[in-house]
Amino acid sequence: MIFVNASSRNTLKAFQPFLPVIVPLGIGTLVSVLLEAGCTAEIIDEQVEENTLQVIADLVKRLNPPFIFGFSVLTANLNRSLELAKIIKQLYPQSVVVFGGVHPSAMPDEMLDFLQVDYVVRGEADHVIVNLYRALKSGKDLHSLANLSYRLNGQIVHNPKSLESVDVNNLPSFPYHLFKSPKYDLEFVMASRGCPYDCIFCSNRVVTGKKYRFRDPRKVVDDLEMLYVKHNKRFIAFLDDNFLFDKNKLSELIAEIRLRGLNNKMTFSFQGRADHVSFDILKELYAVGFKYIFFGIESSDDKVLRLIKKNETVADCVKAVQIAKSIGFIVSATFIFGLPGETMKTRRDCLKMTRDLQIDTIRFNNATPYPGTELYEIAKREDRLNIVGIYENFNSVSTFIENPFKLTPFSYVPPGMSEAELRRDILFSIFAFYLDVRRFRKNLARPNKDTASFSLTQTLENVKRIPAYALLFFYMTVKFFQLFYFMVIKKDTALSLREFLRVFSFGSKAD
Repeated sequence: MIFVNASSRNTLKAFQPFLPVIVPLGIGTLVSVLLEAGCTAEIIDEQVEENTLQVIADLVKRLNPPFIFGFSVLTANLNRSLELAKIIKQLYPQSVVVFGGVHPSAMPDEMLDFLQVDYVVRGEADHVIVNLYRALKSGKDLHSLANLSYRLNGQIVHNPKSLESVDVNNLPSFPYHLFKSPKYDLEFVMASRGCPYDCIFCSNRVVTGKKYRFRDPRKVVDDLEMLYVKHNKRFIAFLDDNFLFDKNKLSELIAEIRLRGLNNKMTFSFQGRADHVSFDILKELYAVGFKYIFFGIESSDDKVLRLIKKNETVADCVKAVQIAKSIGFIVSATFIFGLPGETMKTRRDCLKMTRDLQIDTIRFNNATPYPGTELYEIAKREDRLNIVGIYENFNSVSTFIENPFKLTPFSYVPPGMSEAELRRDILFSIFAFYLDVRRFRKNLARPNKDTASFSLTQTLENVKRIPAYALLFFYMTVKFFQLFYFMVIKKDTALSLREFLRVFSFGSKAD
């Protein structure tokens, strides 16, 4: 089976050259399951491959038909996945194309309207992929395979969903060794899967479900130790949706890290919910190397948090950040602008909150109604769902990364606000946070030691990026002066020059 991670290579526009290449986690896990079962499995990742069709041609020469192509599909790479699948079906009529992942799981009927897609696996595929592979290779009937959708006699058929969640402890170790390109960032581990909460903007539950599962801490630390010894990694990001949920498992993980002596050798980051934070657990985590924490705060208004079913309060978020900062954590957070029920004041209060809490890094995203979320259904119900092409405008960071001369239409703008107003508030918050004079002074007073080390390889990479740096600087400069024009000169938001400058700390403390 040939797994394909389709990529447009330009999803993040001018920022693409500066970001690490993330390993396709779902594909990696499925490949490890197939290999353990004695099946043939290959990976093609367009993030690192220069000539996808040539790589496919080389693989097909040494495989027996039918050629099975599996695509892991997010909304962001759907267009390219469909394009590539169509080419594959034309070049290799004996091929079978299987789509899986978040978008196909949420929209299986939509996917099967495209004739280049033969099958859709809905939800978790780990416990069905081997049987699917063997059935397709042998020509056996597929009606008994759970989670599968397909066309039969011109009608779309959805086999029943499996009632069992994948036992993450029965899965083989993630195959880090298969991702050999130096472009890959291998500094990650998954300790758990799933999240039991109901946030209306999150699409991950479409695949993982709401059942929370934590891997055996010994297996997690096996991964850490292997990354340290074999790949010389000293920093690891835990990519769990909800790392702090199971305190007992966390205690076991902490003990295992200490037992293996990795607490003195590695540092870690993780994402946690504010309402799961306690001083004791963060103190223990910090003591064994966890130095970076990320919170999805989303809004500064309790009413908005209730509407989006976040199931935590602003007070929870404030307390969590204060605890983390008091211990010594570097704190990152996100806010989402364009949520139902918010106002301009809500957005201004978000910016004020980041400063009051002295959050270290921040993202201000635009609300995006990804298929499979309740927000998608709300946008449809309000008749405010705006789909451009094949979901080409579904990007939660589009305001930040887009070409200032070619704006990306938002996929959703709630009643009572305009897209222009929302875009300006996002940019204003980004610039006000990162161009804060006090932030520059703080960074100068406490430089990052890691940036002082000399690396010839890194220096050469930076030289290659000079054109990208120039383009990025130009784009951000244009955006800043566009913002200044609309907010101060045109007075779309009735903001005076003095008030505008004060927000950037050129005057007194921001309101």
